[in-house]
Amino acid sequence: GSSGSSVSTGYDMSNDGDTATGLGWNSAADGAAFLYESGSTTPLPQVGSGAHRGNAVSGDGRVVGGWDEGPTGARLATLWDASLAQTFPFVDASVNPDGVGEISALSTDGTWAAGFASPNTGRTQGAVWSAATGTVYLGEGPPTGSFFDRGFALGVTDDGQVAGGAWGAPPFSLSGTIWTPSGGLVLFDDFLAANGATGAAGWD
Repeated sequence: GSSGSSVSTGYDMSNDGDTATGLGWNSAADGAAFLYESGSTTPLPQVGSGAHRGNAVSGDGRVVGGWDEGPTGARLATLWDASLAQTFPFVDASVNPDGVGEISALSTDGTWAAGFASPNTGRTQGAVWSAATGTVYLGEGPPTGSFFDRGFALGVTDDGQVAGGAWGAPPFSLSGTIWTPSGGLVLFDDFLAANGATGAAGWD
């Protein structure tokens, strides 16, 4: 389907290419997350009647991550498991009661999710999540001087100990970042320089 110039789009697939997810247009302005598996396409469940989208599939094809539009219109970070049961991993009664954010990436087995979330304590930040740890906010990067500074996690290792992403004011200025539990959030060119890479300045 399509809406204006936008057409239904796949966003990610499993390691074997058998499972995929993305955004399908049912009709103009009616976008919906889908799961494609073994030649069959299934709409993913949602909490309301707004839009939703699948952004990521775990490497084994058993978990989908993305967002679902909540009743206020905010995007809520969402996971769908192998049974298509829907959960909202970034919900935290103290700092993010609605679970506002998106899931951008998943580990191979879906144990870890990476994305971004909007706590009520500061700017939107990259975040990683597992059932064992809950939501781990990656922190804020250096100010760029823009009101729109925010962070994103766009990938996570299978053990959840490294997350890659970006910090800045999209779409005008974004710098690559890398996060570890011990080192925190670091600009990628600083990380390269600290680990002996030469000519790393400007690799952001």
